[in-house]
Amino acid sequence: MAKGKGKQKSENPSTPDTKERTQAAIAVESDLERFSAFQYLAVNVAFWIFCIVNYFVAKWFMGEGTGLVFFFSVLSVGFTVACIISYLHDRFYEDDLPNPESP
Repeated sequence: MAKGKGKQKSENPSTPDTKERTQAAIAVESDLERFSAFQYLAVNVAFWIFCIVNYFVAKWFMGEGTGLVFFFSVLSVGFTVACIISYLHDRFYEDDLPNPESP
């Protein structure tokens, strides 16, 4: 047998394909989807219902509700304030995201 006959020189055809795939895999979102006011309201209502259910479960489990009303009301009001701030930020603040650079 001749030397090196079993070895064939072949170029790696997958190299350009993988390069193109990695560039295509990086998704560029120019317009980020933001939540609507209805979605913020729905999440807020769901959280208030969650807190009310937890209040009654905790009151039933402990037998008394001392301090529970204050705790769950502060939790609910704080979540509502955070939702309002987040909604205002989404509506009035433009994101200055730099264009992604290739690695």
